[in-house]
This record gives sequence, structure tokens and C-alpha cells, in this order.
Amino acid sequence: MPTRPVDGIRSADGTLVQLSQRQFEILELIASGLSNKDIGLQLALTTGTVKQHLNTIFSKLGVSNRTWAASIWQDFERHQAEPRDLTNHHSVLEVPNLTSTAKKPLAVAAVGLVAEQGANADSLIVNYAHFLDLAEAAAQTWGGALQWSSAGIALCTFGVASAWLDVYERGECFIRDLMASLARQTAVSVRGVLGRGLEHQFTSGARLVASTLARETLKTWFEASEAGLVTFDKENEHRSSPDLKDLLLTAPFMGQAHMALKSGRGLWLSVEAWPPRYGKALLDALDVIPPVPGCRTLKLRLPVTLTAETASLLGRQIASQVETSHLGGHEDLSISGWIRLLAKQGPLQVLIYGQPSLGELRGLIDPDLLVEFDRLPVLVAFMSLPSPGAPRLAVRVLSSRGERPLIGRVHAVNLSDETSFDSPAITAISAMIDQVDPVDRLILDYISKNQVENSEAVALLLNRSTSEVERRIEVLVGTGLILRQDRAIRIRDQQTVAAIAGTNGVH
Repeated sequence: MPTRPVDGIRSADGTLVQLSQRQFEILELIASGLSNKDIGLQLALTTGTVKQHLNTIFSKLGVSNRTWAASIWQDFERHQAEPRDLTNHHSVLEVPNLTSTAKKPLAVAAVGLVAEQGANADSLIVNYAHFLDLAEAAAQTWGGALQWSSAGIALCTFGVASAWLDVYERGECFIRDLMASLARQTAVSVRGVLGRGLEHQFTSGARLVASTLARETLKTWFEASEAGLVTFDKENEHRSSPDLKDLLLTAPFMGQAHMALKSGRGLWLSVEAWPPRYGKALLDALDVIPPVPGCRTLKLRLPVTLTAETASLLGRQIASQVETSHLGGHEDLSISGWIRLLAKQGPLQVLIYGQPSLGELRGLIDPDLLVEFDRLPVLVAFMSLPSPGAPRLAVRVLSSRGERPLIGRVHAVNLSDETSFDSPAITAISAMIDQVDPVDRLILDYISKNQVENSEAVALLLNRSTSEVERRIEVLVGTGLILRQDRAIRIRDQQTVAAIAGTNGVH
């Protein structure tokens, strides 16, 4: 437990009150969701002593329950994490009606090991460090955050700001990937659970809480899961995407893709969509209706920011989708190695979720392989951003090497460009904004209302370092919510402005 200074904290009526160091520690653990028993174990106190401290804390804060006390702690934490310079004459933006600066978890996935009947509990795994390494690799592969691993159980959150918003699908991939990696363990039954139910019960902000309640509930779920994977409701995942299956049956680009794969040569499709949800819907439809029968499909998810490790990360994603019998000792291949290997076995389509530029995407593939695409049956379909304007979905056919032809065929579907809050486009953009943290929300709100030339002005008003704000702006540019244009930073379009206003409660 980190040492905190004995300082004042605002009570329910706004009065500044004093808590002892021990009371601060207990209040923090209450906010993390721990029971009196768990608090006592962590602080080496009896349950009775913990109750006495709670009575004192509740009395000082003027609250009557743990939830109320936890909300006061979270407000205190936010202000401690964001000290304000009172001598600065510039106005400072405040975070309105938010209790956590952490990014919002939209799905939580858990994988656990259960001892087979008659097996000793110690046989859950021969080497626990090995289990943790596998869990960390699976979390990195599918873009999640491994936040708690204890007693043979690994929990991972999904839901940071992304262009594809398929958090449940990535959570399921994390579970299946880790379960497949552990399938060779003896005397264990590997099971997984996924859903918002985990978030509601085991998270404080976006931090998972390793409490007795969490362990006992997970144990019950694992024992009740005969199929190995339990999926809870998905009612909160945004589904405002059109049904594109009929389009794929008649679209010109599908005919070109069919001819290319049948003749053993490559083709690239640039799926340009705003909001990005519509691009994801088209890639999902391609997964259901591939250009040729028997076509193998690989689904890859790019991080918002590409790094030198991205090619290897995509290689691990491919390895998790290939049958074990086909691995042949090739688990450590990068994306280029996998495409070369699998394309020689038959038609292959690679669906890439995210919003890379064409240059960034080509940079992930070996130049030699780009040349080979003329002789390999490979379809690369990737998401990208169209020019600002009315919401639309367009598919542009590129060459076998991913080069944009001088004259290319574009199949476009114009979407509703209305700015009412009931518009599907507004709903889809709001889904992205809902996932960013309070500081990013402030940046978006400020840019939507002011002319911004650089990150320095925003950093000054937020009382944060320019480097941090610049980093955040680059991520927001990567999601497509904002643009750098004509030496200015601005919101992408009027639909995005309306979505920002709606998520801030302005109707």
C-alpha cells in the first residue's frame, strides 16, 4: 500500500475534513471494491477493527454507505492526480461529472484453470509463470489490458478507444487463444467467461479488483460452464451498421476479387468509411460471404499507433487462427511469412480492422512479398478514412501490390448525413467518443468550440505537458475524430461535432 500524506478530503457537504493515514488506506480499498474481510487481510487488521474504522470514516464524510464513500474517494483521487496551478492567470478546464480518469472497459474476459476430478489443486499448472506469460501474450495480441492474474485465473479488459469497436469479439479471441495455448496441460480443465457482468462486479473505474467475491463468482462460473466459453449480453455494443450481404452479391469489386483469386493473383480493397463502424460491417460481411468458396479468412486488428513490433504482433494474431496441425513449427512467423505460407495452400483473404494509411500498411509487408502478390491468390481488404464530408461507405479497388491506379473503380454507398441525435451515424461516432478518457473528452470538446492551431494552447488550458497533449492528439487523429488540416486542428465533420455535444449531455 503506497504511503499517502495525511491531508484533507471534502465530505458530502463540501466541508474539508481530516482522515488518518490508516483511514485513507481503508477508504481507498473500499473504493476498489474490497470487502471488510479482504481489507483486514491486506492491512493485517481484524474484521472488527475494520468496521470501527468504517464507522469513523462514514461519520467524518457524512455518508451512510460504501458506494457513497467510494464516490468521494474517486473525486479526491481525480483532483490529486491533476494539481492546478492557482497562480496561472489562464483559465483551466475542469472535468465535468466524471469519477474516473481511466479509460472505460466495455468487456472483461477471464480464463481460469479448474482441476480435474481427483487431481490435486497444485496440478492446475506446472509453472504459474508460464501461465502468466501466455496470458500477457494473448492480451497483447488482441489489444486488451491484462489487469489481474491470480490463482490460475487471468482477467483482461477490452474497450480502449479504437476504430473497430468490436470489443466482445476481441475478448472472445483472447479467451480462445489462451485456452488453445493451455490445452496441452494435463489434469486441468480450461474455461473462460466474457461479458459486462464481470465489469459491473469486479471493476472500479477501469481497474479490476482481486477480491474474494471476484474469485468465488468466477469459480462458480467456471464450474457451471460446460462448453468452456460463456458469453453474456451484448446489448451495449453499438449495432447501427447496415446489412451489407446483399451489396456483396452484386458489387463490382466482388466480381474483380473473384476473378483475381480464381486466376491466382492478388488484389487489394480499400474500404473507406466514416463512421468506421460501417467499414467494420463490410469486413464482417466479407468474412461471411468470401469472394470464392473455400477461401481461408484471416482477421487482423491493428493498434491505433503502429510500431516496429506491429508486424510480429499481427503474426501472433494469425498463429492463433491457424489450426494446430498446420502450424508445423511456424508459430513465430511475422505477417509476411504467414501470408506467403498460407497463400500457397489456397485462396486467402486478409481482413484488416483499423485505419492505417496505405503507406503504413504496405510498410508492414516485406517488399519481396509485395512483388509475389502478382502470383499469389491473396485478397487484402483494409479499412481507411475517406475525405471529410457526408457519412459514406466506399470500396476502392487497388492493384495486386496495393498501389492506387490512376483510374480506379469506386463503389460508394451514401449514408444518412443528418445531424439529429437519433441518426445512426451520430450513434456510431458517439460509441467511439464513449471510450475515450475524460482528458481526451475535454480535448475534443475544446477543439469543437475553438480554433486550434497547435497542441500548446490546449496543453496550457488543461494544465498538462505539451508532449502528453500532443500524444493524445495524435491518437485522436488516428481514430479519425479530429484532423490536422491547413496548419489547424479541427473536428472531422459536423456529425462528429454533434456526437461530442451529445456525449457531453448537450441536446
